Amino acid sequence: MLINNAGVNLVGAVEETSILRMIQAALPDMRRQGAGLIVNISSILGFIPAPFMGVYTGTKHAIEGLSESLDHEVRAFGIRVVLIEPHYTRTNLDASAAHAEGRIDAYASQRQRTAAVISRETTTGLDPKRVAEEVLRAIEGRYRMRRPVGQAALLSWLRRLLPARLFEPSLRKAYGL
Repeated sequence: MLINNAGVNLVGAVEETSILRMIQAALPDMRRQGAGLIVNISSILGFIPAPFMGVYTGTKHAIEGLSESLDHEVRAFGIRVVLIEPHYTRTNLDASAAHAEGRIDAYASQRQRTAAVISRETTTGLDPKRVAEEVLRAIEGRYRMRRPVGQAALLSWLRRLLPARLFEPSLRKAYGL
């Protein structure tokens, strides 16, 4: 998995950006070959925000935008970029998460309810094998940039279809807000 940092404003092609060393290392050979595929692991949080996970959500939104930009830049060289967008997956994401240092009591009850939802979702979420299988399909199958996995497929469709005033209340309810 390649992790790209969000929040940097730098004008230039993705390959020219020094913080993206793995992409920089791979692209010259891919260009010479006239073909290649870059698979970036995003998340459902790349297109649907999660309360109390703003930093993680921000990095996943950044991966989404970076991947789209990169795909436009390298397509002429026969290189494509794919985004794997899994729903919550059984990982140690919630257990290994760093917590904000300056906790504000006003958020405590909301934070606690949301943390319980996230913990439940990661405990009962997708088997990581399903994500790996989607990566394999992206490599071997017909090109499609966005590849939502599990419940993310339905939620991606709903996010695009429904106006915010209809989508957001169900999102807030799902997180206990």
